Amino acid sequence: MADLFGTIHIGSTNCKIGIFDEEANFLYRDDSPISSQLLRRSGTIDPFEIWETVSGLLGRLPERIKRRLRALCVIGQGPTVVPVDRSGQPLYRAITWLDGRGKERIPVLIDQGVDPQLAAGLSALEWLKEELSEQAVLLQPADYVAYRLTGRLANMSFPFVGYLPWSRQALEEREWSHAFLVPEIVEPGSLFSNLTQEAADRFNLSPQTLLVAGAPDFVAALVGTGTIEDGSLCDRGGSSQGVTLCSKSEVFPPGLMTTPFFKPGLWKISAIMNTTGIALEWFCRKVTGQPLELTLEQAVGCATPTKILFLPYLSGERSPHWDSKAKGVFWGLTLDSDARRMTVAILESVGYAIADAIERMENAGCVIKRIRTTGKQALSPIWTQIKSDILGRPVEVPEIRESELWGGALFSMKAVSNRDLTFLSHEKTRVGQTYYPDSKKHLLYKELLSMFQSLYPANKPLFAQWARIDFARGPTTQRD
Repeated sequence: MADLFGTIHIGSTNCKIGIFDEEANFLYRDDSPISSQLLRRSGTIDPFEIWETVSGLLGRLPERIKRRLRALCVIGQGPTVVPVDRSGQPLYRAITWLDGRGKERIPVLIDQGVDPQLAAGLSALEWLKEELSEQAVLLQPADYVAYRLTGRLANMSFPFVGYLPWSRQALEEREWSHAFLVPEIVEPGSLFSNLTQEAADRFNLSPQTLLVAGAPDFVAALVGTGTIEDGSLCDRGGSSQGVTLCSKSEVFPPGLMTTPFFKPGLWKISAIMNTTGIALEWFCRKVTGQPLELTLEQAVGCATPTKILFLPYLSGERSPHWDSKAKGVFWGLTLDSDARRMTVAILESVGYAIADAIERMENAGCVIKRIRTTGKQALSPIWTQIKSDILGRPVEVPEIRESELWGGALFSMKAVSNRDLTFLSHEKTRVGQTYYPDSKKHLLYKELLSMFQSLYPANKPLFAQWARIDFARGPTTQRD
């Protein structure tokens, strides 16, 4: 029987597993939450919770799939720090991008010329080194799960700036090598190891099942959407947002990140936003009190544009402002405003943020030939149509809408067959649906985009003033 290829995706609040055959048929999917309430409250999570969630997914795999499973690939979100000792035991809770400690250092590091992805990691390591009593091996969640499955400690990543939130050079420059150790780097799409006998027995898998080196989930999304040639742009929307352009131009749009692409001669120009999809989850949980799916269903048919603007900065913001003090704002509320319109305003805010990033790219001289969207947001027709209307461009949705899972499977196919990753992606990735913009709505959205772009600088002084207020101590007049 034909081989099957699996991907484990460790997200910010959920883990997923997807199984595919070589003909790009999506045969099986399962998911499970990871202590999401605890994560939202503290920005950290116990690595054992991640492992137990993944274990549950592997344990539920049907036997008919286990018998044919040739290879597994593990991918994951970041930047998240999982510090472990040399035997792989966690030394501290996993520190996600939602943890606010040290965030004020990110813009300082960026001003010093540090890559933003690296700055995010270093800002966490700066305070973490004071919490540890022994040297920590630096892993991300996917690396930790790969270790639990194979016993090998390594970072699964490309050896370029922009893929890992740390580097040996950065640690040496800051004299932090006594506190942290960067393990070996294993390039995505290469054979990582076989499963340990313990893991094979626990999940009733063959010891010959291969583990293939994965990558940060945004890389898997690029591969899984075919965003691997000049002018292709991938919008990846989950709890957070990643907008990445593959470009032959080495340019540096303000507020965005420019680093080498994993294909020679190309550049990766990226914007990452903190709380886009998770802003909608927050609104459903705290305001509407309804499941996200029902809230989205009720939003269908709402007139757009909504005449409400929303800044989705519920945990500061990364691109393009790099401001940990930024706050969420609804602007334009009236007595006619209701939860339905506010829901759609949150959807629109994501489209505005993407449009702002694209405008910065094009102003720097980039050419955008094609836009593909993926992730949980791509499952929502209303959300994808709003993005197309705001951008004024067609937005393509791949046939396999969970492109991170598909990209991981392509990494496994590459490792097993030794075929070129670019060729595999082009050959097997297909467009399922294209959304076209409403030209009249786009003209209105262009005016509103300008207002959206003005809201952050207009409120920036207030964000800074707000951050200086000591709410725990009470008003100054009372203390005096």
